[in-house]
Amino acid sequence: MTLRVAALDLCRSMRLALCLASVLLVCACAAPAGEGEGELEDVESAEEAATAGPPTVLADVSGTSAFRVRAGGLTAWVDPLAVTKRAEGLVATVRFRTSRSLASAADRGVGEARLVSPRVVEVDLRGEDLSTTLGGEPLIVRLRAASGADRDYDVRLDLAPRFARFVGSTSVLVDRDIARVYWRDPRVSSLRYRYDIRATGAQAMGVYIGGQPSVLLTPLGIATGRFQANWSHERFERGIGLANAVEHTGTFRGARLTKTAEIDLAVTRVGLTKQGAEIAWPAQGCKPAVAACIASKAPAEKDLGSCGAYLDVRRCVDAD
Repeated sequence: MTLRVAALDLCRSMRLALCLASVLLVCACAAPAGEGEGELEDVESAEEAATAGPPTVLADVSGTSAFRVRAGGLTAWVDPLAVTKRAEGLVATVRFRTSRSLASAADRGVGEARLVSPRVVEVDLRGEDLSTTLGGEPLIVRLRAASGADRDYDVRLDLAPRFARFVGSTSVLVDRDIARVYWRDPRVSSLRYRYDIRATGAQAMGVYIGGQPSVLLTPLGIATGRFQANWSHERFERGIGLANAVEHTGTFRGARLTKTAEIDLAVTRVGLTKQGAEIAWPAQGCKPAVAACIASKAPAEKDLGSCGAYLDVRRCVDAD
């Protein structure tokens, strides 16, 4: 009897040990991933490692999840929206992660790049760096992989503002995309933001941030209810990152109808190269057609938006 009891106790102990081992294994597998997205070793998947990408890639961003690009032996996943905060002035942060561990990440004179973890990079944009990037200049980040044959890469990030999360009257329609145009006036920033508002039947339209008029509005056709909004960079920046920041209010036979929207800073194009940014994406000069358009304008004419995008016009103006 004593031997039988001992044998039963031993079996129970073994079952308990196996149970505890199984629980520990499940917990280890379910442990939350850290900044490296759960990749603990500098090893890509077999599919990734076996398929080298082209030396350079540049693609328009689509979708709302992290956007993937691959060049050479490196893959990058870029968050499609910058994160904005206003702790000490406006700061916009762009974030991406890589398939290989990095030894360093450095900005190229615009923004402040840093390694958050071996495979996660963030770039902060503030002040003049933010206006430069929103004006159309690509943001370039130099990467150096911790190991491997091809270790030096450049990431290119193009940003643009756009409206999102519309709330309010369906009688007021606001363009999602926001154009950037050149305003020729030495007293203010040359960067302006432009979009259309459509409100059929509206006798008047106002655009406000915090209840204060903030935009120069140009009626494009009262009969069709089209208005063009033109923001200075200084005023536009006040609305970035604020909930329901921008109010578009039309007057319809005495009634006031409003559509609110928030401003997102979206990554619109992503590039990755192992050839060097200067070779992959060489600096662009003044385009002859843009120069001819500027030359046709009267010296007192401030609005050069019809000559092209802000960056194209600025290149020609700066070249004079």
